Amino acid sequence: MKNNEKELRKRLTQDPTNYEVLQKLSLCLYNQGKYNRAINFLEKALLTTPNKKEILYNLCAICNNIKNYEKIIAICANNENLLQDIKILEVLGFAFYHTNQLQKATKYYNQIITLDKQYYKAYAYLADIELLDKNYDNALALYNKSLAIDKNYPAAIKSIGMIHLLQANFKEGWEGYEWRAGSPENLLLLPNIKRLDHNNSNLKDKIICVYAEQGFGDTIQFARFLPLLKASCKKLIFICQDKLISLFTYETSIDVLCTKTSFGLSKHNIDYQIPLLSLPYFFKTDINNIPPLLLCSYEKSIDFKIDKTSMTVGICWAGNPLNFNCKTRSMKFDDILPLIKDNPHIVFYNLQVDYDKEEIANKIKDLKNWIDLTDKLSDFAQTATIIEELDYVVSVDTVIAHLAGSLGVKTLLMLPYVSEWRWLEERTDSPWYSTITIFRQNKSKEWDYAVNNLNKYLNQ
Repeated sequence: MKNNEKELRKRLTQDPTNYEVLQKLSLCLYNQGKYNRAINFLEKALLTTPNKKEILYNLCAICNNIKNYEKIIAICANNENLLQDIKILEVLGFAFYHTNQLQKATKYYNQIITLDKQYYKAYAYLADIELLDKNYDNALALYNKSLAIDKNYPAAIKSIGMIHLLQANFKEGWEGYEWRAGSPENLLLLPNIKRLDHNNSNLKDKIICVYAEQGFGDTIQFARFLPLLKASCKKLIFICQDKLISLFTYETSIDVLCTKTSFGLSKHNIDYQIPLLSLPYFFKTDINNIPPLLLCSYEKSIDFKIDKTSMTVGICWAGNPLNFNCKTRSMKFDDILPLIKDNPHIVFYNLQVDYDKEEIANKIKDLKNWIDLTDKLSDFAQTATIIEELDYVVSVDTVIAHLAGSLGVKTLLMLPYVSEWRWLEERTDSPWYSTITIFRQNKSKEWDYAVNNLNKYLNQ
């Protein structure tokens, strides 16, 4: 690779405007993870190439991969004469969508349809925009229009399923949600092991492997289905994330608890496999037969006691920054700060792990009702030990909310204007966790309304 780059740079010194060399050098740098330098060379190639559409698309595609949406918009603004290519219009639509310029995103998605009425993805993109304003009927119509052209388009099938789940139409919802990985087959973890499905009724002599497939919160929420499955089979193997092992160590319904790295396929004569979040579909779960919580059974690894002379509230204001939806569902510390300042009679305990300590240092230095516990949150067993001592936990939609809910602690859940399907539509309670109370935004990206309602709740 280095020799190739060296040769290309040598050729470039001889002919600085050679667009083919510029493009190859850009690809070489991209493969090395040097994205900004790759972009610079493509921009130079765009000035000299006769094939401007291809270069422009490659340029936009790299920017899209690194989420530099502003760059896409700027590049396309300087090359409006090239905006007749569907692939370019598609990436430009993404850029406006992700920068919340929805009218412009709609314009370019509709322009794609004008160019090609059979481009099924464009209808799904328009449906995604309708979802942001809770126009669920319009979204469903557009997703179905997409499926009328390609009946197996996974994104549309999954999205329709998630709308049904949001509206508590669980039968249709779980069916659609099976396409969350592109197809039900793509969810399989173990090679040459059959998937557990509705045709497998007699399981009493069978060994079944269930595996976590998504985030920590998903695992905690859906682990409740494990005892139900164990009651039907001979042996239950559960593969979960390393960091959650401590929460399930003493769960009696699990015969073998392991991680992906510690699991050895040859050790177990497995009959069937199934991803954890497919168990609701397998058991035909509806709003009336959700299994009871699987209370985390862990060993208390720290001796932690809280002063109970004041009300105690744990706070987690942001989710995992690696989650694609983190920006939407997370709060800024400034959003929650008024709640802390307005309630000096309440002691707030910090349960947030990933945050910029320097950024909030000046904001909390004079607060006498703020206690930072992050040095004690090294694993989930320790976090659970602390949470169980608190009167309340305030959390955005992240693992802390699921953990507190699973422990039976009163949990005050802060949700964005358009929330995930699991919290259902417009409800203030949750069928998944009896101790959760929900506070929702009344406008997109604005937390004041939800925080004010939370403040009233804590002081009622």
